[in-house]
Amino acid sequence: MKSVIFLLYFMIFTAESHADFYQGIRQMGMGGAAIAVVNDETSLLLNPIGLGRLREPYITIVDPEVTVGSKSVATASNLIMSATDIEEVYPELSGNTDRYFARTQIFPSYVDRHYGGGFLMKSELTATRSSVDQTVDMNYVSDMAAVLGFNKSFYGGVVKVGMTGRWVDRVQYRGTLDPTVSGLDTNQFAVQGAGLGADLGLSLSSPTAWLPTFSLMAKDIGDTSFTMSSGSRSALTTSDPEKVPMTLDVAVALFPIWARSTRGTFTVEYDDVLETGDAVRKLHAGMEINLADRLFFRGGYNRGYITGGFEWNMPFIQLQLAYYGEEVGTDDNPIKEERYALKAVLRF
Repeated sequence: MKSVIFLLYFMIFTAESHADFYQGIRQMGMGGAAIAVVNDETSLLLNPIGLGRLREPYITIVDPEVTVGSKSVATASNLIMSATDIEEVYPELSGNTDRYFARTQIFPSYVDRHYGGGFLMKSELTATRSSVDQTVDMNYVSDMAAVLGFNKSFYGGVVKVGMTGRWVDRVQYRGTLDPTVSGLDTNQFAVQGAGLGADLGLSLSSPTAWLPTFSLMAKDIGDTSFTMSSGSRSALTTSDPEKVPMTLDVAVALFPIWARSTRGTFTVEYDDVLETGDAVRKLHAGMEINLADRLFFRGGYNRGYITGGFEWNMPFIQLQLAYYGEEVGTDDNPIKEERYALKAVLRF
């Protein structure tokens, strides 16, 4: 018990704010809330406690996921596999003053109830061309990450702890490009580096019918820096990718069972509890209706906007869809961006 109290103390008094390393399609369909309810291979990326909810071990062979902004669909469709390739996207932005967003990711993995591992490949690109001077603000991140995680239960599952470690090779560019630039070479302007990151999860559950659960998730313990290696790709690095500071998220959840083949999930999550800021932008709430483990209907509230999701689950294949709104503006000028996500999973 002393070790659990120390873990709780450590997680509460060492957190700052940062953008998420990973966002999953089930998570975003449920309003961005995940740490108290995740129950599949993405537990390795969101909260290793979720490994303890697996019914059996399995291997995910491929699980390609694509997310695009509502104003980016046409451009991303034209590029298809190059939707997050900064060199391919840039020429398509000529004369376009709207915001472009696309993210692609794949996470082949193996998971069991107490441990697992996988390899994440993710690229994300946001770009906006100014209507005033035609400059382009770009934010580009490309990650390759090897991830290992485990969890352990105490007191009959009332207390669960878990930890995930990862090696991340990151290529990054954040800046403003002059409109006279006719083409881009990522090797000439992006920075890259590699480093170790770790997450720590704690869950407390009451052994009652609806299994009320409280979860804490410390992400990027001690901060994640990319200074241990220059990385494995060919970007000409003059500096390192930005350090990712530690955060602490909290969540509560309920898991009612309405009938033999009908179950529900309800959760509320709050980002960066020790960091000041707009509470609305930190709040996530989600729900899921599970019909016989075959059909899943999801909805939620993500930072002020409504979300929705659907999943069709077959023995070895899953098809998932999600819609959500993301706040991309400022406190004085809030801007909603609608995003659509599609994922197909093959696993055994």
